[in-house]
Amino acid sequence: MRRKRKEVLHELPALGLTTMWSTFNEKEQDFYDQAVSEGIAGLMKMRRAAFIDEDSQKIEQIINICVDSHENSEKVIVFSFFKNYVLKLLNKKLPFLADDIISGDLSSNQRQEVIDKFSENPNQNVLLVQIDAGGFGLNIQAANRVILCEPQWKPSTENQAISRAYRMGQNRNVMVYRLLTKESVDETMMEIIHEKEDIFNTYANDSVVADAFMNNDSDKEENEAVMKKKVFQIERDRLEKKQEGNCQIFCVNRSFS
Repeated sequence: MRRKRKEVLHELPALGLTTMWSTFNEKEQDFYDQAVSEGIAGLMKMRRAAFIDEDSQKIEQIINICVDSHENSEKVIVFSFFKNYVLKLLNKKLPFLADDIISGDLSSNQRQEVIDKFSENPNQNVLLVQIDAGGFGLNIQAANRVILCEPQWKPSTENQAISRAYRMGQNRNVMVYRLLTKESVDETMMEIIHEKEDIFNTYANDSVVADAFMNNDSDKEENEAVMKKKVFQIERDRLEKKQEGNCQIFCVNRSFS
């Protein structure tokens, strides 16, 4: 018989959540602006714009967390939706990595082999996971730090990922780092999709395997396609106003020169 988290919460360690903000550099901002100009088809590019340059504040944040985890003999799981554009880049930049990226390219047995070695090897402190591939069926209690590289459309996707580490069998406090870029789609997604979500209350009512999260998503009035259009429109309007403001400042400065 399964027990809900609220029935076993006193048996679990503490769960902490911290939001870490960053800003685009010039190259990333240009990439982001171009993606917005492509219309809603550019939304995927907008979501990964913070990782298109190696001189990235998000990458620096991730490296610092991973180094600190290693120094404290802790393990960290790094989740992203983007395998090719984010996780493969991080695979070249991060130290103390597991043998492979957990993704849909690996069979269940291969994933378990990677996780087992990661759990047992003290020199492997960082596990990269494609969030869609790591949401179900993986137990990674060896890790007690979780990094979410970008917001996901469904809160359940993030919660299921966190549940890989924060579950029965975990004996250390778990810290979740949510990485967000200011004045970007990250901020807009959080405002619209997560404005009424309380991650801690969700955990208190969710089963150990997090099945109940799916019900939360099905109750939303807007489907994912409508949400994406809404998020994109807000971001496009915000960027246009910003550009208009910059243009006005430029024109005023020229008038005084």
